[in-house]
Amino acid sequence: MATSVESETEPAATPAAADQEPTNATSTEPRISLEGLDEQLVVRPSEPVGAEIRTAMVAAGRPHEEARYVHRDHVAFTIKAGKLSLVDHGVNATRLNGEPLQKGDERPVSDGDTLALADVVDLTIRLT
Repeated sequence: MATSVESETEPAATPAAADQEPTNATSTEPRISLEGLDEQLVVRPSEPVGAEIRTAMVAAGRPHEEARYVHRDHVAFTIKAGKLSLVDHGVNATRLNGEPLQKGDERPVSDGDTLALADVVDLTIRLT
């Protein structure tokens, strides 16, 4: 399987934007955060996840060339019928708890699950 690298000219989220609390979250939605870099990244359901991870990787001293393997829209979290799931949108490797996912795959997630993106970053999913 070929890996894809995104162009350096594509905009990335700022670390400040990644730290903001969700503004459209209801009291029944879990707070979703990703741990594993120098900061905890808060993500919103139904919004693309990837650009903020790339930015955090570079801020943590990881090579920009490595971070580019994580796509700006690599994954997204969705809530359907009160259940939280992860949807793979990436071309490069995605693993949830070690299980490889393909683009379009959707899997339920729980607090403490591990998420590996493009074989360059491992994160822990935290739900509160």
